[in-house]
Amino acid sequence: MSLEALVQSYCSSSITEAQRQDTLSTICKELQSTSSPYLTLVALMSGVLGGEDTDKRRRGLELVCGVLRQCSVLPRPPNAAELHTFQEFVTARLHDTPCIQVAAEGLAMLLHDWNYPPEDAKHVAEELISVVLPSSERVEGWSGSLTQTKREMLRVVQQLLSKYRDVVQEISTKFVPGFVNIIDGERDSKSLILAFTLHAQIMKTLDQTTLGFFHSEMFDVVACYFPVTYRPSPTEASGITSEELKEKLKECMTAPEFAAYCIPFLTSKLPSPTQQTKLDCLDVLKECASRYGPLRLAPYCTELWKVLRLEIISESLEEDKTVLAALFACLSSILAVVGTCPDPQKLTDCLSGFVTAVMNLVISPIPSQSAAYATMVHHATLSSGAICAALVKAMVPKLRTMYFAGKTTAPQTVGATALSAVTSFDSVDLVKQREYIVFLMSAVMRSIGILIQRGETPKCSVGPLVEVVLDVLTLAPSKPGVPTLRA
Repeated sequence: MSLEALVQSYCSSSITEAQRQDTLSTICKELQSTSSPYLTLVALMSGVLGGEDTDKRRRGLELVCGVLRQCSVLPRPPNAAELHTFQEFVTARLHDTPCIQVAAEGLAMLLHDWNYPPEDAKHVAEELISVVLPSSERVEGWSGSLTQTKREMLRVVQQLLSKYRDVVQEISTKFVPGFVNIIDGERDSKSLILAFTLHAQIMKTLDQTTLGFFHSEMFDVVACYFPVTYRPSPTEASGITSEELKEKLKECMTAPEFAAYCIPFLTSKLPSPTQQTKLDCLDVLKECASRYGPLRLAPYCTELWKVLRLEIISESLEEDKTVLAALFACLSSILAVVGTCPDPQKLTDCLSGFVTAVMNLVISPIPSQSAAYATMVHHATLSSGAICAALVKAMVPKLRTMYFAGKTTAPQTVGATALSAVTSFDSVDLVKQREYIVFLMSAVMRSIGILIQRGETPKCSVGPLVEVVLDVLTLAPSKPGVPTLRA
């Protein structure tokens, strides 16, 4: 049988898949005897791929890719001119709807197996991002799936980013929105893992100075998957887990360039009534802090302290302390990063919202949630020696002054049963106020003790702290109601 007849047989719909593979092997053997096997193949395919039969066009392209996969059986690998011809030949099929999936699969193989000059890679990239995918799979001649087609297109993107990054950088302002179009609305778990991986790679490896216009779009296209609620069905064989998707998505969302979008997005999600959503938000916020650094975090500190404080107060009332523990861990992680700020004034500014909230409770008419605030201050001052020193400097002298000012006005019953008695002095319960101050001082003292044990002695004066502690101990050291002070 002639090569032309073998090609027609392969493209026919009347043979089985096993027969088609046998025919492919026979074609490869016949091409061995030709002087130019690759160009001979292209010439044979021109009639098939130019016809109106959509199934034949698709099978014809499958045949070309099949021969290239088995090129080891041919007398030699394709030379540069032949590779260029195949690249143009396959790339052109990206705009033939029934052939998009096979064309993308073939291009991923070509780019992976051979090294193309930059101009060829650029042509592939430009054509790939200009592909218009059908809105549904109900298209005449379409026998593939949108999911698989997108996945094959993503594999082409993978090869371009891996081997031809400079080419992608050159056309990045066209490439990035094209990439967004490919992954937009994807639901398949395997495709999402690949999409998230490539998304993170784009943000890490391409020069972002020219891509700022697309950052909002790049964030939105992945943020819509948060929180991840994926649960694999018993029949699904992908092997993808919910945790894998969460980790990949977290890497995408926490790109430093997304700070202006990610932190407001997470703080808006944190008050969710769903525990898992809260935990996921806190996990991503910790990663944000780790990747952003103190200067990028600075503009969002006030809002972060507000949201975390409200959540801590709310969760303090819950029996299940899982979220509360995660809140304190998140607060500590963020503060530890803020504490590395090289500018003392900027560090003070970052902490001002936190300090103000704590001090406002001291001067409130009836201080409430004092235990929650004291625990919050403990975790905050324990986050690092630098943060502890900054908070001690900002709060302790004022607290010391307020404590002794209240002592001269309020009844001398601190530490006794009457500790909760209400006095009227400028509408402030001075006894409760001094009790709250003692809670805060105790929290700070415990943190300093632990930091010293960790070798992170904070550079701050503890004199005002000691004064208050000694005063409490001399008032009623053995009476019920005295706050426990542990160094």
